[in-house]
Amino acid sequence: MEVESQGGDATTQKKIDDLPEKKTGSVSYDTYDRVLKGRKRVDSELSDLKAQLADIEQGKAIAEGRKDDVIKSLREENNSIKTNLKEVKKNYAWNSVESQIVNEAVKQGCVNPTKLIRLLDREDLEGIEVSDDFSVNKEDLVRLVEKSKQENSDIGLFGKKTVNVNHAVPKIPNGKSSNELSKEDLINLIKTS
Repeated sequence: MEVESQGGDATTQKKIDDLPEKKTGSVSYDTYDRVLKGRKRVDSELSDLKAQLADIEQGKAIAEGRKDDVIKSLREENNSIKTNLKEVKKNYAWNSVESQIVNEAVKQGCVNPTKLIRLLDREDLEGIEVSDDFSVNKEDLVRLVEKSKQENSDIGLFGKKTVNVNHAVPKIPNGKSSNELSKEDLINLIKTS
């Protein structure tokens, strides 16, 4: 690395020349891992300190006789925790149910279970019985996949691709090619197809 020094002596120039060149856009894995672990540790310490600060503030409020403020803050915290728990439970339940649907669909020959899930009706999904441990009633699951298999048979989700009517080739009478037919014959052929 060559840098011009303004009014510097030879030792300064030598120190600049001895510096390693900085690589832009890349970091070693060890450095990344060390920084990431440090960030997680700092985040954990920060959340602990915030919890300690909240406890101290509650203690002060109790000591000062502001019990209504403490009750209000505890209710807010409780509601926040309940909301977060419901969201986590909902996400976990959906992921569990989704994986069970995918497994059953693959068992029945589905070639694209992700697409199948996107095509399921909300009513059908709500009709599935799910236990407290997020396992799906096997009969409901089989019935759901079979119903979807029948409803979506024309798009090839279960390995059977059918010909779309718009892409069907009409049978031309008398073995003629389509170039040999008159305009009236083509119109009649379209009407009868």
